[in-house]
Amino acid sequence: MIYDLFLIVLLALLLDRALGDPPTRWHPTVWIGRWIELLRVRAFGGKRMRTAYGVFVYAAVVLPFTLAAYLIFTALGGHPLLAVVLGGLVLKLQFAWRSMADYTEPIARLVGEGRIEEARALLPYIVGRDPRNLDGRQVSSAAVESIGENSVDGIISPLFYYFLVGGFLGVPAGMAAAVAFRASSTLDSMIGYKKEGYLEIGFFSARTDDLLNYVPARLTPALIVLASLLLREDWRGAIAIFVRDRRK
Repeated sequence: MIYDLFLIVLLALLLDRALGDPPTRWHPTVWIGRWIELLRVRAFGGKRMRTAYGVFVYAAVVLPFTLAAYLIFTALGGHPLLAVVLGGLVLKLQFAWRSMADYTEPIARLVGEGRIEEARALLPYIVGRDPRNLDGRQVSSAAVESIGENSVDGIISPLFYYFLVGGFLGVPAGMAAAVAFRASSTLDSMIGYKKEGYLEIGFFSARTDDLLNYVPARLTPALIVLASLLLREDWRGAIAIFVRDRRK
């Protein structure tokens, strides 16, 4: 069981590095997003009713995808090779490592070359703010903030829950946990309560996402420092920036 858990992660990482994300129309996160949008437009009533409806939306999005993942991988229990192959494909879709570099490295290059207008044009792919009046330092800052956030909820958190739950309960439960986190994170990104017009229906999703990311967000700086050390980068600087900015 534990070997399958690691084999699936290894295959998922290899697929990510080799292929990146699939076309948008085939990405399950997009399907989740469409289901969220369908539920979102049906919100009704006053503040309390909309808040209660937000809890329903969370359950209606997270539970079906989680249950489907659990049942599929439970059914594959007698086919370990197929479970590993399908597991690698499904787990890869729950995190985005290569795509983060694909989106942010061109921004860094353009800023370095002084081509700020072109860098601004790429920024909306990774951040929600209006980039039109940002200077080079602000464009870089926005990209770095996006890397920081997405390192947590786009990589560390889904793998954290996959290993945490899968290590105790097996591959089907681990896969279900990773899918559940991705669905929860998608809810937060689409209807989180700070998004305009979603104060009530997005409140539960946003607070749950905060809770789920609490431990991974505190593991990530340690992993960044460790990576800096292994890659012979400025690990002392990484510690200094963590100490300076950790409460922002």
